[in-house]
Amino acid sequence: MAMLRHRVAAVAALVAAALAGCGSSDAEGDGVDVDEADAAQTTRTGALTVEGAALRTCNTINVRGLAEQLVQEVMCMKPGLLAEIRRNDTIQLEPEVFPYLQAAAARSLEAGVTAYGKPITLTSALRTLPQQYLLRRWDARNRCGVRVAAPVGESNHEPGLAIDIRLLTRAENTKLRASLTANGFAWLGAHDPVHFDFEGAPAEDTDELGRLSVVAFKRLWNRNNPVAKDQLALDDTYDKKVEAKLKISPAEGFDRGADCSDLAP
Repeated sequence: MAMLRHRVAAVAALVAAALAGCGSSDAEGDGVDVDEADAAQTTRTGALTVEGAALRTCNTINVRGLAEQLVQEVMCMKPGLLAEIRRNDTIQLEPEVFPYLQAAAARSLEAGVTAYGKPITLTSALRTLPQQYLLRRWDARNRCGVRVAAPVGESNHEPGLAIDIRLLTRAENTKLRASLTANGFAWLGAHDPVHFDFEGAPAEDTDELGRLSVVAFKRLWNRNNPVAKDQLALDDTYDKKVEAKLKISPAEGFDRGADCSDLAP
């Protein structure tokens, strides 16, 4: 788990700030040469693609539809792995935050905030394939204020075991860190002061959710692209071929979403 944390130590709090501050509307005249885009910005029906969202927007909320489908597909594949963060008077979420963590992390977060006794706001929790792809593309093109972003599959938000919070006063941050640490979270440090990783028991395979997410995307793609030449092998490999399909996938989600019916009980 420490290795996973160290892989993303360079991901600054700027990433969380970019997600919260850039807005969700399409950007006009932002300097992007759309003629050089690596993939179509819209599907045949005119819907925004994931790549289109990367080029024309500055908020991961624009791929929420596809992200929701991925989470539902993962829940089909392994029920109980993920749990929704229960929002209440003490846990609030920015609009773009995907309100899921691995189940043990979600419940420990709630216990830690209850012990802290005051409201907090999450600026990031679970991050799915298309959401991390956007951050990586914004980093590569110097867009949306994102200067450093982990490659797809290497962010510790993708396993559903990390959160970012909106900073409080120094005294409140110290008290909150103590409450979260007592409930299984570890503060990443002063270089990324908003970030906490869940390290509590029961121990989880931290790569499992990442692998399942790749398979979930491939299942969604194949379900909506039944022509043999367009099918993806249902393994957990994320490569350039898979990324090319992700780019042209509809940001709002496929026509056919999650389906548990072809999975063994």
